[in-house]
Amino acid sequence: MRRIGWLAALALLPGCAGARFPSTSVTPEEIPRLEQLSRERPDDAAVRVRLGVAYDKAGQAELARTTLEEAVKLPEAPAAAWAYLGAIAERQQDYLAAEQAYARYVELGGRAARDAAAARLAYVRRQRMIQEAKLALAREAELSATPPDPAAVAVLPLVVEGPEEYQPLGRGLAEMLATDLSLSSRLRILERARLQALLDEMRLSLAGYTDPEAGARTGRLLGAGRVVQGRVTVPEEGETQLRAVLLNSAQPEDVRETGSRGPLEALLQLELRLALAMYRELGVELTQAELARLQDRPTVNLQAFLEYSRGLEAMDRGNFAEAAQRFRQAIEIDPNFQPAADKAAEAEELSEAAEAPVEVVAEAAATEAAEATSEAPPAGDPVEQSQEAAAQSTAPAGPTVVTPTATGQTPGTGSQTQTTGGQVGNQPPSSTTGEGVRRTRQVPVIVVRPTPARAPGRQP
Repeated sequence: MRRIGWLAALALLPGCAGARFPSTSVTPEEIPRLEQLSRERPDDAAVRVRLGVAYDKAGQAELARTTLEEAVKLPEAPAAAWAYLGAIAERQQDYLAAEQAYARYVELGGRAARDAAAARLAYVRRQRMIQEAKLALAREAELSATPPDPAAVAVLPLVVEGPEEYQPLGRGLAEMLATDLSLSSRLRILERARLQALLDEMRLSLAGYTDPEAGARTGRLLGAGRVVQGRVTVPEEGETQLRAVLLNSAQPEDVRETGSRGPLEALLQLELRLALAMYRELGVELTQAELARLQDRPTVNLQAFLEYSRGLEAMDRGNFAEAAQRFRQAIEIDPNFQPAADKAAEAEELSEAAEAPVEVVAEAAATEAAEATSEAPPAGDPVEQSQEAAAQSTAPAGPTVVTPTATGQTPGTGSQTQTTGGQVGNQPPSSTTGEGVRRTRQVPVIVVRPTPARAPGRQP
């Protein structure tokens, strides 16, 4: 519904939202008036959100968060409330809450902060994983005593033995193998970014990626019953060898090894054979549909896959701009390489988040949320602009607040009020019926001129 539509609908309902302010720039000076309106209209989500923004601008972040959390529970709460709530939670390093709030804002189709919120969403998700990794290490004794989930599988980066240019393949192959194993609903594959966050916190050396004890420890910290470790041997001449070990985190002595070999150019087919062998070792039988999806390789181009692997390596270093470039190069080589396209979008969002601080989201969300209670019509809306012009022609100059549910003197403000009505059909506007009262609309509204004492800093 267009903004003029729902504002008019609210004005028709006694006791509903309709308070309007002279600007989309929320200030702490509005807090007393907003608190009063919030008490008068406890179901007015737009006013509650504006109040939350004003609290935050006054340095009362916790009160702002509580107010916004109450606002989003109300009917027809502005989507921007979620974006601003996410910004506050992110500042407080509550990354899980920030992730949920940003995701809700994007889901609801927010406008002003949409791109910035999407970028922050990718960023806080990554920060949450790092936070969880640190927490897991702090609780290692407790987690080690908890039986891991036998259906959960962690795939560690593979160690590459061969020329330097092929070293990134270890990350690409681990990602591909994890994706292939995730095709079965009987397994729960840990997200690579979460696993990498823990490996970074553990500060494992390259040798640790193939050490059985380090693998079992990683599995216990992540709650994964099975851990896949592997090694890729790329000789100067001869066949490339791909080998993997399946560890049982609860019983490190339970080790199952499998592998495949062939030309380097057929590396993705070697990985497919390895995935099929892993399914057998895990005791999982694929359906025909799952098997068909597994055999549908995302790419068979070694150069495209190598650029993709370099992109993953750059992501793990936190160089998101380089990662996006690498993924785009992979797509140029193979335009049908969908995982590279997905990663490129993620890397670009993370790169944008690094350049757009959280305050960019907060300010955009504040402006969007305040529009719900603002006097100023959106640009290009001739219907509302004409109504605003009619109201201004009958009211004294200066900022106004529209309050549809009150009449006469506003208690405690010392302000004069003016009631307006609408022209009906072809009838001319009626003459003034009393001091400060003129009929120019069908729906009666109250125009309140705040005194300097209530709104310091505003021009009368």
